[in-house]
Amino acid sequence: MFRYKQLLNPKITLRDYNAQVGEALANMKVMNKVIKTKYAYSLADKLKL
Repeated sequence: MFRYKQLLNPKITLRDYNAQVGEALANMKVMNKVIKTKYAYSLADKLKL
C-alpha cells in the first residue's frame, strides 16, 4: 500500500472534471495491473507446491 500511495496519490490533483476522470481511470488501470501481476506470482507459487 505504501508504494501505491507513493506512486499514485489517492487524491485527485487535477481541477478539470474530464482530467479527473482520466486520472482516476489511469490509477485504476495501474492497480489492476498490480493485482493481476500479484495474482500471477501467487498462482505460480501455489502450482510449484
